[in-house]
Amino acid sequence: PSDTFGDRVGRARSPPCARTSERRMRDWLSKLPSHGNLRGLLWMVVASFTFALFMLIARIGADDLHVVQVAFMRYFMSLVLVLPVLARLGVAGFWGLNLRLHGLRGAAHGLAVVGWFYALTQMPIAEVSAIGFTGPVFITIGAALFLGERVGVHRWGAVAAGLVGALIIIQPGVVPLNAGVLAMAAAVPLFAASDLFVKALVRTESPTVIIAVLNVILTVGMAPFAWWFWQPTDWRDWALAGGMAVFATFSHICMGKAFAAADVSAVQPARFLQLPWLALLGYLAFAEFPSLAAWTGAAVIIASVSYIMNRERVAAAADNRA
Repeated sequence: PSDTFGDRVGRARSPPCARTSERRMRDWLSKLPSHGNLRGLLWMVVASFTFALFMLIARIGADDLHVVQVAFMRYFMSLVLVLPVLARLGVAGFWGLNLRLHGLRGAAHGLAVVGWFYALTQMPIAEVSAIGFTGPVFITIGAALFLGERVGVHRWGAVAAGLVGALIIIQPGVVPLNAGVLAMAAAVPLFAASDLFVKALVRTESPTVIIAVLNVILTVGMAPFAWWFWQPTDWRDWALAGGMAVFATFSHICMGKAFAAADVSAVQPARFLQLPWLALLGYLAFAEFPSLAAWTGAAVIIASVSYIMNRERVAAAADNRA
């Protein structure tokens, strides 16, 4: 059915501010072509920008504290943001969710986040991000193998082109093999698994509920480890954690909506837009002027996203004529 229990739960239990933001975004998207994959790509473009903002803040916040403590603080603040969702969901609604999939997603995502934060303290932010962009390859393969999606030559081509753009930026051979690289290499397939679990969950549950449950699982799961590594904090640390929580939560909601609207393989090329976003934000925040390789890679990435968006538009027009 088109109106599932999860959809009703998500609408009924979202806080007023979240419902207002989502309603405005839906009103804006309603003016665009209705094809699901195109809508999903647009949601993923928004998600990539807000996640780049999250990475910018995380780079500042992860320098002074242990990575497990930083991850815990980020998810604790995210949990505070979604408390109205959980309050409206209630105990009965919570136990009615697919807790097995939520648990698997939480385990994969939690391990990936710790590896990602550790890599962020060991490597430049652009290199961490670029290694992470091998993720769409894992996700596209997983979508074909486990979700039964038809991944044609056009989507594979767009993913491959985006990956080439990322490689142009990091210039293989320049990045030394160290603990940060290994941590990020382990985190990438775990993040991919987390995204595939989200695609399965959005079939019956709303993105707002999915991110709320993730925050519960990771806050509780990381608490004992954070206590073990805990270091004194001040208001600045918690302010940075709050900023990370806002942008990461919104990014995850947008990503969930992208997966709900489109095939997970169709929206992967838009994730590569994080690199040009990060290049721009790095210049504005840290006066890090992007290199020629960064601009060239960004151009390739933007071209790949533009191509697949145009391809999905053509496919939508063909479906409408059929």
